[in-house]
Amino acid sequence: MDDTEEAKLVERACARDADAFTQLVIRHSGALVRYLSKIMKSTQVAEEVAQEAYMRAWQNIHTLRDPLRYRQWL
Repeated sequence: MDDTEEAKLVERACARDADAFTQLVIRHSGALVRYLSKIMKSTQVAEEVAQEAYMRAWQNIHTLRDPLRYRQWL
């Protein structure tokens, strides 16, 4: 998926499209958990933190100003 396609998913998620947000979660969850695992030193804790991050992201995605910066925003 290129940046344009991802930006479209983000725009749809901002419009409360749960399917689009789910696709974003699937796309980024592996990288997020790997990143958090390095910080947390525990995959289990990293998965829990990632889940919380995605719950907060869903609640606040409307605050994302640049759809191309979703990964950094997350």
